[in-house]
Parts: sequence; C-alpha cells; structure tokens
Amino acid sequence: MGRERLRHHVRLLALPLATVIAATLAGPPSLTLGLSHDVARGHELGAGIVRVDVGWPAARRPVAASEPADPAYDWTNADAAVDAARADGLEVLATFTRLPAWAHHPRAADFGAYGEALARHFADRVGAFQAWSRPSSRVRAATAYRPLLNAFHDGVKRAATDALVVTASVAPSGAVRFWRTVLKRPARFDVLAQHPDPAGGPTHHARGADDIGIPDMGRLRRLLQRVHHRARLWATDISFSAPPAMRARWLEHAFELLWRAGVDTVTASDVRGRAAETAFRFPFVAGGDQVWTRAPAAGALQIRRNGRVVKTITVRAGEVVLLHGVRTRRGDVLRGALGPLRSLSWHATH
Repeated sequence: MGRERLRHHVRLLALPLATVIAATLAGPPSLTLGLSHDVARGHELGAGIVRVDVGWPAARRPVAASEPADPAYDWTNADAAVDAARADGLEVLATFTRLPAWAHHPRAADFGAYGEALARHFADRVGAFQAWSRPSSRVRAATAYRPLLNAFHDGVKRAATDALVVTASVAPSGAVRFWRTVLKRPARFDVLAQHPDPAGGPTHHARGADDIGIPDMGRLRRLLQRVHHRARLWATDISFSAPPAMRARWLEHAFELLWRAGVDTVTASDVRGRAAETAFRFPFVAGGDQVWTRAPAAGALQIRRNGRVVKTITVRAGEVVLLHGVRTRRGDVLRGALGPLRSLSWHATH
C-alpha cells in the first residue's frame, strides 16, 4: 500500500517576528485523512483512504476457505466498491461488519482462513485489512477477540506480508480496559483502530475512566508505546451532531487533536456541507500562539493574517505544518491559502 503512499511529513516553523519555542513535535510524521464508506466523494474531498465494507461474502461455509476462488465466495459487490475507490486514486481499508449465518459463533480458524482469502483476492488492490468493523456483543470481551485478531493477522500475512492488519474499532465505552486486556498477552496487528466518543465536541473528555473521547486517544498511544511500540494508531468514523458551522470547526480541531495524540490516520463518516468539506480538505486551526494546518495539495502554502501574507512555505500534498510563537491580537483573522484553495478563517480571541 500503503506504508509509503500513506506517508507524509511535518514541519515545525516560526512566523516572521515570532519567537520559536523549542519543543518536541507532539504528532507523528504522518497524517492521512479518509472517509468511512463514502467512496463516491473521496476523490472530490481529497481523501487519501476510504474504509470499505467488503462484507464476508460467503452464503455457506467454503470448502477451501482460504482460497478466494472457492465457489462459496461471491466477490461481485466487494470488487465493485474496491475498484471504484482505486479508480479515484484512493487507498482502501477493507473491513466487514456482519458475519455470515454459518459463522454466527466465530472461530479463530474461520477468521484466519477468511483473512487469507481476502488478502489473496485483493492482492495489489487493498493494502489494509480490518479484523471486523465493530465486534458483536459475543466477542466484545477482549479475551474472546484476541484469538480472532491473531488468526486474522496470520491469514492476511500468509497471503500479503506487506499488508497492514488493523484491529476492530471498538465502542468508546470501556475501550481502555478492552485494549489493556487484549495487550496483556501477545496480540498481532499493525494498527490499533479506535472510534472515539464525539459527544460534546473534540475537546470533551469521555466521562468514564476507561472510556475514550477524542482528547483521550493519547492514552491508547501510551499503552501501545509500553507494550506494542511499533503499532500505529488510527481513529475511525469521526462525526459530530452540531450546526453546520460548529461541525466544521469541530472536525478540523479533531484532526489536530488526534494528530497531537499520536494518530496518523483519521476517517470521517459525516462530511456534509460546504464548511465541513473545506475543513476536511484544508484543516486549519489557530489558537494561543500556534497555527496547525495540513496542506491540501503541493505548492506554495500561505499563512495570512488579516488578509496579508505573513509566511509562504513550499509544501507537499498532505504535509503537516505546525507554527509556534504566532503573534496575534484580539480580532486578528488567520487563514491558510494554497493556489485557489482557502481554509476556514480563525479569529483571535485574546
């Protein structure tokens, strides 16, 4: 895939007349923005990846379950969705939500065989495979999910050693306890995916001690650093219930906070309206003495204050830029510009 094509860069810069604050970058050197299931709008919005539910397309138990050519499999719908995404230049995270009736009580052997069949069938088309989108109540117990995850990982790697294996995105409630339990014993995966609770907006911490809100994702990063330090951290299905203007602000602020928490890929599930589309395509956040943005394309990125250019930076598409020591006064308006593209404006409040 994936590993190279999803890689971007980050720079720490100072504006003219600004004091550079010595600091270690909070976020990873990579931020990919994607959509959950919305293949048709991915290219339009400049997404890098799309989460596609390919299902578990076997109406009966396959005889040779690890072979995608087994007649029990019907890949027609999955092929159409994946090929549509690839035609628009999008990377694909292949996932599945429902289990077939014959796998209602999932077994590790079934997961392993299906992981191998998936990876074989989508060789050279899909670079990341998710071991279930949201587990059912039958396997929400971490001890039940771990063997399914490990078997799925081994099956995928038998067919595609370079593919990424992504964990399920479990519900926010009890997520810290869930992952802590999973990681008490060896668990094999490349990416831990988590759906954070969006209630209250991007700065709102989850209520429960073991729950995960957007500003709590750093807890999972620290957990991974202790026991699975090579694993990456993704956030999935980000969406907010709010008026359009607020929803757009929350969306780009969520991208910034997730990046600072160590997340390198985010998928959003509700990008509706012009403001939200702008926030997704060209996220730009200004607060305190900092400006954070992600370039929507390659070229000359301008940082404008009250309509005047105060900094021009040559950037690559997807490059994250973090500015420290940005001097503003109450009422100043900050905005990013790159060619014909404009970010939303941010107003200084102090």
